[in-house]
Amino acid sequence: LGQDPVNPARVYAATASGGVYFSADAGQTWIPRRSGLPVDLATGAVYTIYGITIDPVDGRVYAPGSSGLYTSDNAGVSWDVLPRPAGAIGFFGSLLIDPADNKILAVQNKNGVFVSEDRGLTWTEPAGITEPFVQDLERAASDPDILYAVAGFSPSPTIFRSDDRVASWANRGTLPGSEFRDLAVDPADASRLYLSLDSGCFVSTDSGATWSRMDDPADAAEIFHFVDVGGSVLAVGRGGLFSNAQNADRLDAVGSFYHTRATGSVMSDANTILLGSRMGVFEGPATLVDGVGSFTHRVNGMNNADIIGVAPAPGSNVVYAASGLGYDAGVFRSDNGGETWQLRSLGITNPDIRSISVFPGDPDIVYVGTTSAVDDTGENGGVFKTTDGGLTWTDVSAGIIHSGPRIIIAMLVHPTNPDIAYASVQAILGGIYRTRDGGTTWTRLANGLESMPNTPGHEEFHNYFAMLSMAFDPVDPNIIYLGAGGCWGGTYRSADGGDTWTRYGECCMEYDSWPREYGPTTIEGTEFWFPVHLELFDFDVDPGDRNHLFATGARGEYIPGSRPEPQVGIIFESNDRGQSWSILPGGTRGDYFPSPTTGLVINRFRPGEIYVSTRSGVEKSADGGATWNTINEGLVGTATFARSLSMDPGRPNRLYLSTALDGVWVRDLAPVSVRLTHLEARLNDRGEVEISWGIADAVDHLGFSVDREVYGDRTRLTSSLLRGNQEYVFVDPAPVAGVTNRYWVVEIDRSGRETDYGPLETHPDRILPRFLKLAPPYPNPFQNETAISLSVPAGVPTLVVQVFDAQGRLIRNLDGKASWGSQVIRWDGMDDQGRR
Repeated sequence: LGQDPVNPARVYAATASGGVYFSADAGQTWIPRRSGLPVDLATGAVYTIYGITIDPVDGRVYAPGSSGLYTSDNAGVSWDVLPRPAGAIGFFGSLLIDPADNKILAVQNKNGVFVSEDRGLTWTEPAGITEPFVQDLERAASDPDILYAVAGFSPSPTIFRSDDRVASWANRGTLPGSEFRDLAVDPADASRLYLSLDSGCFVSTDSGATWSRMDDPADAAEIFHFVDVGGSVLAVGRGGLFSNAQNADRLDAVGSFYHTRATGSVMSDANTILLGSRMGVFEGPATLVDGVGSFTHRVNGMNNADIIGVAPAPGSNVVYAASGLGYDAGVFRSDNGGETWQLRSLGITNPDIRSISVFPGDPDIVYVGTTSAVDDTGENGGVFKTTDGGLTWTDVSAGIIHSGPRIIIAMLVHPTNPDIAYASVQAILGGIYRTRDGGTTWTRLANGLESMPNTPGHEEFHNYFAMLSMAFDPVDPNIIYLGAGGCWGGTYRSADGGDTWTRYGECCMEYDSWPREYGPTTIEGTEFWFPVHLELFDFDVDPGDRNHLFATGARGEYIPGSRPEPQVGIIFESNDRGQSWSILPGGTRGDYFPSPTTGLVINRFRPGEIYVSTRSGVEKSADGGATWNTINEGLVGTATFARSLSMDPGRPNRLYLSTALDGVWVRDLAPVSVRLTHLEARLNDRGEVEISWGIADAVDHLGFSVDREVYGDRTRLTSSLLRGNQEYVFVDPAPVAGVTNRYWVVEIDRSGRETDYGPLETHPDRILPRFLKLAPPYPNPFQNETAISLSVPAGVPTLVVQVFDAQGRLIRNLDGKASWGSQVIRWDGMDDQGRR
């Protein structure tokens, strides 16, 4: 964070992918200021900006970053690049302005400290810093002549001091630890230093020559930043706040904080702290040094969040967004369908979220999976659970066994029992884990799953698993589908709740991936032992047909003698519950998408309507995947770099898009003409099928019909539209015995368009009717033939149906089957002599 010294309400924030944000109201709201900053062409993200410094004389802003030095003379509206100092390599960190002469700058670079006397147009490097890799540069507020620098690698970084405004440097000795985190100079005493390392927090009263421990070694929180608060120090760590207000040489715990790495701070006024972190900006009172108060998340207007998934809670306006992938971000919750968000991550000790699943029966019960930390904090991926809507989280992953780093790459909670959940663990000894007691214990379910091939030289990875996506069958949650990644990519299905797995789809997916030759490949002198593979990022089961599955993924390969091919996107379709697959839309390699297809959503209220997210936006198909159109209207900047899609079951017209660089986006779809609140079919004790449903939110709705399919023939059972009710019950008095009867409730809007809801399957041979029953023929009147449905109780030895005319004369004898249950006899309109 950087603050205008003339106007403290003007605050700047440097970010990892969104460039610079500007606030004119002390951090309450933010707007992006990134024009002219360099962009990564592969992702569309702005290269990391590491610091902000504002000239107190004329307000000029400096932004050192990973690719250079940038300056703005219009409050960040546009940026210009400054010349790179000769000998400078890599990133630029802290930049300091000489308080006596604003033309003199000092900047920290990976290769040293450089000085300019003309506002960065030319640079020199003073002598004295003998160690490589300068990690920090600080000025003493009480004596501007004195500066400190930390340089050198583990195991013993070194601290240097300059007493002549960086004209020369003196070595003050090595630090009492290996991994450097933060250095702060006491504002009242230029010789008093505060230091945070991986080994703890230390204080020095002799400019770094000697150090003493400030914190209790038993404290769990790692300190990453010191904040000066009116003469006292507030130390901000992952999970805790510490203060030396009671004892200047000791840090005492005064409160809790999010498990994130603090990166900078300013005082927006004498009583308020603005704290920058990997979760964004927080605001808190200065009384935190005494353990009073708490931080509030202040990111209104900051959209450069990497959202891995959006999870709407069915039957409510609650929506969760999981963020991470490289930086701490955590879980956000909205109680109004995504209009506003609150950070809900207290207790998640490694808030780099990779997966999330909400229990459908209670929006306050959520499971998330995290990954191993990318910094020096050492946390591993785990499963966290909340039962209070994210106010508190509990680590429930103690029973998940693994070796080395792990990622909880997918989570799935049972649709009716919140204590049953599945976690896909990407790790050595990973695979699928199941809990039946809410996370207290876990069972590894790897029977039938394939792991990494046994490659010479990399045998330790032979038991490495990566199952990227999971989905339940919509009718039977014991049936679970998996999408795998790697050179063993493909699909798996379990019919027993995960106890055993069967791999399917090799006829298409194996052909479509690299041949099963697992030796190392050398390309341009680099050995690739993990060549090309297929990744299945998302799964969805057609809610109207549980036999119908879709999967999205990516394919790429390394061809010896050439550069790696970029990954392309694929959409797979199965019509037999995953046993065989084809490529959409036409089934050939020419149907690949130019970038990986990541997320997939089927609109349950519009059959055939499918949405797919890619790294170049969102694709829509209205015909079951036969044709596709890009629907990026409204997405600006880097928002087209999409990660996943989701649809709120309670708000079927709202589509949520999670992006890699720009947070959450919403698309409100054209409303369906009616929304069903429930739909079911059951056999009664008379052998009839009762179909019941209810409606809500009727828009341009005309009425319903009911269809039945037997032996592949679909017949409309209603002779007129059913209409005018909120609740409906339709009875089929004579379903066909011995076979599956499939039913659809067909909604018709005022334009005549039909929308199918179903199918619902019944097996009438399981319950025999108690009475002989003859249903009216359908259709009536008819042209070619009509169907006569019968319910036949047990004990009827023979059956004949006779047709009479209006005068009572016998026209036709129709022989039925000598079987019990329900059956249909068809009459072609002929009499016994073959006359019409």
